[in-house]
Amino acid sequence: MAVAGAEGTRKTGFALTFPPPVRLFIFDPGTEPTIYTMLKMGIIKEPPEFETFLLPPDSNKTETSGGAGGVSDEGIREAKKLYRKFQTDFNNIIQGPDEGTIIFDTETQFWQLIRRAFVMDDATFSKGEAGKIYLMRTSYAKPNQMYEGIIDQVAFGKKKTNLVFLSRVKAKYNAQGQETDLMVPDRQGRLGYLADVDLFFEKEMVKQSNGKWKPKYTAEVRKSKWDDSMLYTLFENPTYELVKDFLLP
Repeated sequence: MAVAGAEGTRKTGFALTFPPPVRLFIFDPGTEPTIYTMLKMGIIKEPPEFETFLLPPDSNKTETSGGAGGVSDEGIREAKKLYRKFQTDFNNIIQGPDEGTIIFDTETQFWQLIRRAFVMDDATFSKGEAGKIYLMRTSYAKPNQMYEGIIDQVAFGKKKTNLVFLSRVKAKYNAQGQETDLMVPDRQGRLGYLADVDLFFEKEMVKQSNGKWKPKYTAEVRKSKWDDSMLYTLFENPTYELVKDFLLP
């Protein structure tokens, strides 16, 4: 399942309602504080089992041209080391006896980790003035292969494990390259195609009869593999129990 939404739309809270045991892979620095806030507010009763994989900032980026993003050798080594640790932990869960749920929070940062670790494997460089190295071309073949391999391990495995990707959002740009007010998922390009269900979370402040404002949390169905009639359906205060009979087989 793919889930996208701005910060504070309760994506993480929704994912934590999925069947146990829940294993949470944290790639975003904001996720762990969110968990403890939800515990304090009573949104969840106990913390999930989680592992943290925070990508450190790369302060030694390669000089670039044409708008391409560069990564230093040190940044690549750090990313590969972090990814190997993740892969070991992920494989241990996949090969273990339990089914349950695996959550990626956020998938946006997980995709950044894979790109930093592997996008330079097929990159093309050239030398400029004063010996500066310029990144001329990048290839996403290896990152895409690694990313989709993670999904395949679950999709074609022997166990029935729920896989939930939580993504940030970003502004959509028009044909003229101008930023619009429309927000779209900030994620790997094929996730919407690969996921069986795609939900978009939003938060709206609603004025109550007593004059006070109260948040309203909704999830809109953007894709439902098993029932197209569910497209654009809105679920208020969504949980696994609320959506499972409508969206899951």
